[in-house]
Amino acid sequence: IMIRGTFEVTDTERAGTLTVNLTFRGGAVVYVNGEEVGRGYMPEGEINDFTPATRYPEEAYLTEDGYIYFPKEGKSPAIAPRIATRTRQIVNCKIKPDKLRKGVNVLAIAIHRAPTDVRALIRRAKQSAQVNPTHQDTFWAKIGLSELTLIASPGAAVTPNISPTVGRGFVAWNQSIIQRVFIPDYPDPF
Repeated sequence: IMIRGTFEVTDTERAGTLTVNLTFRGGAVVYVNGEEVGRGYMPEGEINDFTPATRYPEEAYLTEDGYIYFPKEGKSPAIAPRIATRTRQIVNCKIKPDKLRKGVNVLAIAIHRAPTDVRALIRRAKQSAQVNPTHQDTFWAKIGLSELTLIASPGAAVTPNISPTVGRGFVAWNQSIIQRVFIPDYPDPF
């Protein structure tokens, strides 16, 4: 999954250090203006589009005694923490002012899929003789983005791209005639 968004820096001296926080599945690489500024659950070295994320630990797939989870078990106090290991985070990834430029800046995130552990595909549930019955919880997504925040200090010279930008004047943009336009719709101000 590759996503990007823009934000504006009106003065690099007053922008300060920005912070990126991510919640995801798989692995993630954070880029600002095409330069890597952080990564999580990814191998060291060069990364390309096909580089897999770090494997999930066994507890993300299997119970303590080595069986795959029944979906109803996921809410039990013993299993819930094991399933919680499926969600990963990058917290406080710092973007130093020297990585920013005056004007439009691009924040890009690459989410990489983690490989499925083969043991999860050949194990069976405790109450079943079937190997990996289709109703089991082994086919959960090993890639996804749940939450992303880019945080600037109050008063920093950073303009977010989350709403119409005040002072930009009249703005027009193209929109498909088959797509409804709603009040909160707005074009990219940058």
